Amino acid sequence: MENATGSLSRWERRGLILLIFSVIPLGAYAVYRNSAMDRRMGDARIFFRAAWAVRAGEDIYDVTDQVAHYCYPALLAIVLTPLANPGFDVPAALPYTVSLGIWYVFGVLCLIYGVHVLARALEHGSSDRGIRAQPRYCRRWWALRLWPLLVCLPPIGHTLMRGQVNLLVLAIFCAALAAVLHGHRFRAGLWLSWSIVVKIIPAFLLLFPLVRRDFRFMVACGVGLVIGLLVIPAATFGPERAWLDNWKLAEVLLLPGLGMGTDQSRAKELITVTGTDSQSILAVLHNTLHPQRQGRPDFASAGVRLFSHIIGGIMTCVAIVAWRRRRHIAKERGRPDGAHTVIFLGLLILNMLYWSPVCHLHYFCLSLPLVMGLLLAAWESPAGSPGKVATILLWLYPFANLPAHFPGLEVLRDGGLAFYASLSLWVLGVVQLWRTAEPTVMVASAESALRAA
Repeated sequence: MENATGSLSRWERRGLILLIFSVIPLGAYAVYRNSAMDRRMGDARIFFRAAWAVRAGEDIYDVTDQVAHYCYPALLAIVLTPLANPGFDVPAALPYTVSLGIWYVFGVLCLIYGVHVLARALEHGSSDRGIRAQPRYCRRWWALRLWPLLVCLPPIGHTLMRGQVNLLVLAIFCAALAAVLHGHRFRAGLWLSWSIVVKIIPAFLLLFPLVRRDFRFMVACGVGLVIGLLVIPAATFGPERAWLDNWKLAEVLLLPGLGMGTDQSRAKELITVTGTDSQSILAVLHNTLHPQRQGRPDFASAGVRLFSHIIGGIMTCVAIVAWRRRRHIAKERGRPDGAHTVIFLGLLILNMLYWSPVCHLHYFCLSLPLVMGLLLAAWESPAGSPGKVATILLWLYPFANLPAHFPGLEVLRDGGLAFYASLSLWVLGVVQLWRTAEPTVMVASAESALRAA
């Protein structure tokens, strides 16, 4: 990066100020859109209703607004009880617009925290001495925090507009990665467990400590899961109710999502392929085989489902093999390899989304750690910048996530444009892990030959 340790130029400072202040009108519009319409929009309304059910002693999994149910573990509803709202304003609850405003600000703060804590850990553990010693607030300091945010801006904005929990999950992922890079493995396991307690599907990421053979990480994750899924709900509802709630969540969501349950009460919301604009491997394959929306089957065939699992399994194995190869070489070098650790977890995060029964467009904000790892790895390379292909793919990623949100372009959404855009980043990450191992082997071999001579 040219003049990496210099100060921001005048135009860069103006752009930064504009980006910061753009958060305010976006938040105002999000609150207006989700509260002032004839029907309350967004997903926050479901979270607030479930929180009200906690306060009222009702079953959180029976709560619905005739459109959607609460489909998360109980902890999120318990934590959100200060923002609880039954679906209409009552004296005992905060005004709905106030709850929405607080939830929006919380999402923005989670984004800022996650990006900064991971960037700081990457800088601290970088293999490049110049990056480790760079002054705070220099151009590269800002670039590591802003460029990943801009690349993932469409799904980030989509998440904020819907009032989803993805930015909270993103902050947890970033904190877990930062703990790994600082060598705090127990803390990292606790962080990852909270992401599972919030959104369930991050349980897939237990592959990360498993592949690394990190027993302390796994134990900490188990402790966090016991606290989040059993101890806190039991203290709130009582042990029997907490157990029944977990079992009901498995019956109505987990088992049907895996194709093993009979309860179809959430099928239209999450389980059927046509129920949502999913970007999972299964949904993209199914939509490709049935390009016309009218007459498209609600459920994918057994053959398509099996094929999607095979593809997901192969992609996961490829990511693991590339990481193990890279890690072996990094150990021989005896140098920090934080960027590639982040890239590996970023690959697993995308694998998690692809393999999930449902993958909404706004889920792709979780690709931010992969983008951040790719950028730092490029700056640490001899070239000091991403190659032409990487630069093009990073520039195209935000634009590929935009068209699917516009009316009349449903064919791009059904065809998996956002899926293929993220897949290009996944391939870029695998290539980065695999390719950077080769020069090291060659250099080590050359040095050995010279010493022998």
